[in-house]
Amino acid sequence: FTGRHFYGVQPGLVNFVGEDFRFVQMGLVNINGGGFTGYQAGLVNIDVRSFHGIQTGLVNLNPGSFDGVETGLVNVAGHFTGVQLGLVNVVNEMEGIPIGLVSLVQKMERLIFSSGLMKLSFSI
Repeated sequence: FTGRHFYGVQPGLVNFVGEDFRFVQMGLVNINGGGFTGYQAGLVNIDVRSFHGIQTGLVNLNPGSFDGVETGLVNVAGHFTGVQLGLVNVVNEMEGIPIGLVSLVQKMERLIFSSGLMKLSFSI
C-alpha cells in the first residue's frame, strides 16, 4: 500500500497506489488512483484515472482512459484505445479492436475490427 507514486515491481495479495504507478504490478487485487504505465496482472484490476500498457485479469475496471491491450473475462473502460479481448467488453468510447462474446460500446470513434457473438453500439 502506498498513497504516493510508485516506480518498480509491486507483487502482493492486495496492491494499492494512490498516485502514479510505473512498471509491473501483480496481485490478486490491484487498485490505482493515478495514472498507470506498464504491465498489470491480477484477478481484479481497478485503475481510476488512466492506463497505458498491458492489463490481464478476470475483471478489469478502467473508468478513465485506457491505451493498450486488455484481456479478461469482463473488461469495463471509459475511453478505450487499443485491443480489448474478453468474454464481456463494455466501453463508453472505443477506438480500436474489441474481441469478445459480447461487446457493448456506447460511442465508436474508429472501429478497426470487431469479432464476437454480439456487438451493440448505442447512444444515450
